[in-house]
Amino acid sequence: MDIHEMCSVDQLLPLLHARAEELEKLVAAKRLAIEKSPAGKLRISACDGIPQWYRIDKNLKEIFLPRRKIAEVRSLAQKSYDEKIQEEASRLLSVVRRFLKSYNPEVLLEVYDKMHPARQELVTPIRMRDDEYVKQWLAVKYAGRRFDEGSTELYTSLKIRVRSKSEVIIADALTRYGVPYRYEFPYKLKTEKGALRICPDFTCLNVRTRREFVWEHFGLIDNVEYAQNMVGKMQMYAENGFYEGVNLITTYETEDQRISSPMVSQLIEHVLLR
Repeated sequence: MDIHEMCSVDQLLPLLHARAEELEKLVAAKRLAIEKSPAGKLRISACDGIPQWYRIDKNLKEIFLPRRKIAEVRSLAQKSYDEKIQEEASRLLSVVRRFLKSYNPEVLLEVYDKMHPARQELVTPIRMRDDEYVKQWLAVKYAGRRFDEGSTELYTSLKIRVRSKSEVIIADALTRYGVPYRYEFPYKLKTEKGALRICPDFTCLNVRTRREFVWEHFGLIDNVEYAQNMVGKMQMYAENGFYEGVNLITTYETEDQRISSPMVSQLIEHVLLR
């Protein structure tokens, strides 16, 4: 383990917030269901092993419910269940909220931040701050693919030269969302014929999780030869541990169907910002 990464990225906080939201929705849904339920409570007794149903009203009076009123029986049974679920969900929600109020994963990093700069220089923190990590990640030197002489010059908002207008859309969307990326960063993938050097369109960094994602944009999938090469590349990615949604992002275009900024934004929000 890297000495700067002895403390992993906190995964608990977003999960707890998501769980609290689920519990809030559950409590609200059961509250509404209870309000719409028939008045009273259900009591069940047995006569010769056959269940007998009674509705207990607010005056504690028991009213026998024959089988023809099975719908009411089911509603009262569901009401009782919903009340218990609402009670337990409310209790869990209270526990999660109390924990969230006191849980601060940043406190471990704040120990280093509060130290005098002269003392900071003498110690190795358990985890590098995000801005410093991104700075070092972007500082990695590499040589990508060369551009053909005379090819169209297209640049992103960061003045990085790319090969297509669609890549400009992707790159500028990554920049807007604050997602660090490397353009055509080289990888060596294993094949039956040995190691093969490839340069995917983008290598993106999820800053929160510090996981890297390869982003390949396939822009001519209605071209038969291009599509065949694409399938081969996707198989090669899978054989080398790159899987869609795990550490690989793909986008596709035909001559008539182009990618759009909203679609690219959705991908970034759902994969690279979570």
